[in-house]
Amino acid sequence: MLLYLLCLMAGAIAGPTSAQTNGQIAFQTFRDGNWEIYLMGPEGQDPINLTRTSSWEMRPSFSPDGQRIAFESNRSGNFELYTIDLDGENLVQLTENPGNGHAVFSPNGRQIAFESNRGGTWEIFRMDANGQNPVQLTAEPSNGQPSWSPDGEQICFASNRDGNMEIYTIGADGSQPQRLTQHESYDWFPAWSPDGRWILFESDRDGDWDIYRIDKDGQNLVNLTDDDEWNIRPSWSPDGEQILFESTRDGSRDIFAMDRNGQNPINLTQNPNWDTSPVWARNFLDTAIGIESWGIIKRKER
Repeated sequence: MLLYLLCLMAGAIAGPTSAQTNGQIAFQTFRDGNWEIYLMGPEGQDPINLTRTSSWEMRPSFSPDGQRIAFESNRSGNFELYTIDLDGENLVQLTENPGNGHAVFSPNGRQIAFESNRGGTWEIFRMDANGQNPVQLTAEPSNGQPSWSPDGEQICFASNRDGNMEIYTIGADGSQPQRLTQHESYDWFPAWSPDGRWILFESDRDGDWDIYRIDKDGQNLVNLTDDDEWNIRPSWSPDGEQILFESTRDGSRDIFAMDRNGQNPINLTQNPNWDTSPVWARNFLDTAIGIESWGIIKRKER
């Protein structure tokens, strides 16, 4: 037993592999005749329906510990934000205002950023993870699709405050807005990399929808997909080595994974129905091993 625990600690210290770090994938799909949230394995295996309602359940986001999913739903008649456990239990409604969407947990799991038009225009808000203490962070027309920086100090988002949809950042308190892109086409659905270096987004600036990467200061634009099909809704793997996205390149709207440089795309869903908005959770087993190992080390120190 002692040897086994020492091996676990050695693995945690050496650092997990991509296969260990990248856990389940959540996505929304229309394969059951309405939008539902599904879970599947990191290679697309064993898909299961998590929500199972006749309503629209959309845009999932994992909590940092991988144990809950935030999502938007119109099950109450309005689009509200909810969280749910990975087994589909313990549903909690977080908002009670018409028009809320795109909920994303902060890196420490204590807050959620989201978009809402509760005041008549779409703005970025922040609230506690239990839905309490909402704070409006923007006050310009049409802001949405927030994504946290890995240190929790900034939020990137899309806005057309300057006349067309661009990528911006603000402080987590709403301060210091900065525009990162400047193009007459649509730039939106940003995703901040786990190491903080890059921001992904989708754009039709080259005549079709592709996924682009920029540095966090807006420099060094790279087209990662560059084909004639739709490639949209990018998100990072927890280790930052891969990117999930939706694509029509195989004839239907499927979830793909590719390397962070755009190489080696793989179709994970291969389903004739519409699959979109994928997000990747950290492998909870790997996280638990790390916590258990750290607890053993601390007890030994005492």
